[in-house]
Amino acid sequence: MSSCDLLIQTSSTTVTPSRQEKARSWRQQHRLIQALKGWYDAYRRRQVLLDLLRYDDHMLDDMGYTRQDIQAIAKLPLSADADEVLKQLRSDRNGKRGD
Repeated sequence: MSSCDLLIQTSSTTVTPSRQEKARSWRQQHRLIQALKGWYDAYRRRQVLLDLLRYDDHMLDDMGYTRQDIQAIAKLPLSADADEVLKQLRSDRNGKRGD
């Protein structure tokens, strides 16, 4: 066999990824999908809270919120837990009423 034939034979072989590489790739894809799902879930939860802006101030007050509370959470990053922030704002407001 000539060196030219050896070169052609070597270059025509395909390199298949190992099981370890496939598993690593799958884990990376899985993490990306989970991150995107988490972002989307946070986005949807935030939209539900922002829908409260459609209510009048009296209804918001009955629920324990103010329009300013809802507008404040609109400015938070999605990574912030808007439900907890709303609870804290309501708690702070109720604490001030009791003073």
